[in-house]
Amino acid sequence: GSDTTAVALAAALEAESCEIFGDVDGVYSADPKLVKDAQRIEQIGYAEMQELAESGAKVLNATAVEFAKEKNIAILVRRADGEGGQTIVRRHSPIGPGHVIGIAHESDVRLLSIKQDKGLVDDAVLAFLDELGIPGKQLNIQGRRTALVVSREHLEDTSACRDMLTERFEGGLSLEDDLGAVSLIGAGINQNFANLRRMMRLLEAEGIQPKGLHTSSFRITALIPQRKLEDAVARLHQEFIEKPETGQSC
Repeated sequence: GSDTTAVALAAALEAESCEIFGDVDGVYSADPKLVKDAQRIEQIGYAEMQELAESGAKVLNATAVEFAKEKNIAILVRRADGEGGQTIVRRHSPIGPGHVIGIAHESDVRLLSIKQDKGLVDDAVLAFLDELGIPGKQLNIQGRRTALVVSREHLEDTSACRDMLTERFEGGLSLEDDLGAVSLIGAGINQNFANLRRMMRLLEAEGIQPKGLHTSSFRITALIPQRKLEDAVARLHQEFIEKPETGQSC
């Protein structure tokens, strides 16, 4: 909220940039608490920063980045004590398409799967989720089954939710709550399947079988067992960030 307020004030003042001060000197390629060799990103595009924020990075609010993009305001992320460097968030990223710029993660997500009775989209299912106030990060409807990825903050009590859904829709329900999400972020990383293939080979080598996959123009996300998440973040960072010359090829 404070990030968004700051950008809104910058827009009202017709400023070209907005400085956000916090406890880190910029946006990093992974959570420095998990990855000791995480690298500060000098410059990053709006879209990539939004994907990082929505995929678990806590440095900037995704809504603030969207507001800055609409008003073409550069965001400068700096430490409050003035030490260290900074990250500039602006319209165009200096890094070419196809490269992974960061690894984001969420340590606790839920996978909700419901068998539908009607058509491709069962309005009753989606309406019930709205009643519970459960927004979906990723929605996949295939045949007569709806799968929804939900952040823990939006679904704390999985037992109560499971009971309500079972009562309302009877059978055909599953709710997994021991999952984490790890994401590769970068403009154009899905222009071919090289990054996805490399990610899957690495996870397989680590004995990790994803429960689900989701891709966009800027992101590849794998749902994996929560207990494997920290190791996966570290290994993916090694492959795609610390030695990018091999991380982008087949």
